Amino acid sequence: MSQLVTSAEELQRVCDRLRSEPVVAVDTEFLWERTYYPILGLVQVAVSDGTCWLLDPIQLPTLQPFGEILASENSVKILHDALQDLTILVQCIQRTTGALYLPRNIFDTRLSAGFSGFSSTISLKKLLESVMNIRLEKTETRSNWTRRPLTPMQLEYASDDVLYLPELRVRLMRGCASPTVLRWMAEENRKYESEELYRGKDPMSMWTRVKGFTRALMETERPKRGRFLSVLQETAAWREEAARDHDRPRHFIISDELLIEIARYCPQNEVAFSRLPNCTRRFRPDILEGLLKAVKAGVARDPSEAPQWNSLSLSIAERDALRTKCKQQLEEIALRCAPYHIDPPLVISRDHLEAILTDRAENTLDSGWRKELLG
Repeated sequence: MSQLVTSAEELQRVCDRLRSEPVVAVDTEFLWERTYYPILGLVQVAVSDGTCWLLDPIQLPTLQPFGEILASENSVKILHDALQDLTILVQCIQRTTGALYLPRNIFDTRLSAGFSGFSSTISLKKLLESVMNIRLEKTETRSNWTRRPLTPMQLEYASDDVLYLPELRVRLMRGCASPTVLRWMAEENRKYESEELYRGKDPMSMWTRVKGFTRALMETERPKRGRFLSVLQETAAWREEAARDHDRPRHFIISDELLIEIARYCPQNEVAFSRLPNCTRRFRPDILEGLLKAVKAGVARDPSEAPQWNSLSLSIAERDALRTKCKQQLEEIALRCAPYHIDPPLVISRDHLEAILTDRAENTLDSGWRKELLG
């Protein structure tokens, strides 16, 4: 039976108990539709004896005591697909308290499944069915977790997501092919302790996440590509900051399609802006002013300072050679993984490998357990 925690006194009692527990299972439910920041609706917590608490951030004045549990070295925190939940928790607590509680001693059951003979992208539902023969009902996946009161079905659904995690961790660790793989699993889970994961995204890097920019860049004449990238970088950075300031999704501020048209045509005034393809709405004066200022900054930048996208400088023959090399290396990695029952994408993805080979990313294969595996 789960207990709903709605007062600061109850939360403190729960966290006092959690300090003496060796393992703590954690999950979150949230709403993320019309805001930049997810709205945390519930935090589920369970321990090995089956006791479960549902922390209610809608009614609790703060989650700071639970932040201390997350940051404690004394207990293992178990989550499935940990990064999103941890990021939401850490940033939510930081926004309300000003304190940064970096997670410690994390065990991600999805990531760890990749070291135990399963896919490293497996859902919790499928993993529990495969490992423990437990079937979870997913009837409340699309619930509004910010509406109160929560229904009995919501409370049961939320509890189920954490109750089985302590035993699942034990079985995944047993499923490792050797003590070496168990050590590699622990090393990979330590990545969640990096402060860099929980910082806000660098606005100047957000141009790479604009959908369709690669194709648009390839369609741009070579002499104009530097200007295209500079303007796209400046306008995407401006959009990111505006979305944060207004707490609205990026596309509520301006769409990816329109960002690309702005980078293509570089409008310098309101009239030129209104004539852009895909410009079907009027923008508030402050939004329009910010966009035009970003365009001017991009146009004024020296071409040598434009962001680089090296793979587009390759010829067709060079791109074919790159694909062939990627395929060969991925096949070799799969062969090295097979005796250890490790899911090859855990080692590296195709996109990341291609980025390494075109000098767009650091070589992560040359350190840690990956270097040990690949020799």
